[in-house]
Amino acid sequence: MSKLAHRIYIAILVTIVVATSIYLFVKGYSYYNTPLEERFYHPDHEQFKPSGIYGHGLGIVGTLLILIGVFGYMAKKKFKSLARLGRLKYWLEFHIFLCTLGPIMIL
Repeated sequence: MSKLAHRIYIAILVTIVVATSIYLFVKGYSYYNTPLEERFYHPDHEQFKPSGIYGHGLGIVGTLLILIGVFGYMAKKKFKSLARLGRLKYWLEFHIFLCTLGPIMIL
């Protein structure tokens, strides 16, 4: 991978993390800024409650991202047959990306 392509790759990964963080902050700000006693009456309660699409769905997706990041990187290091699938440096960067984005989605 050329230096320019690598910089673009890193910029895309960082942009995805920042954009996801901003989106989740903006989308959930009014709900999570509401006092606990009043959240049940908030219009977005069905989506953001722990069993809702955002509460439960993002938790599952975030957990999967972490698991894929950790086990993918471990497999790359352990199995020599994966040596053809790119340099370990790029796998580490993708591992860091997934294991940064996962907790953001969970929280």
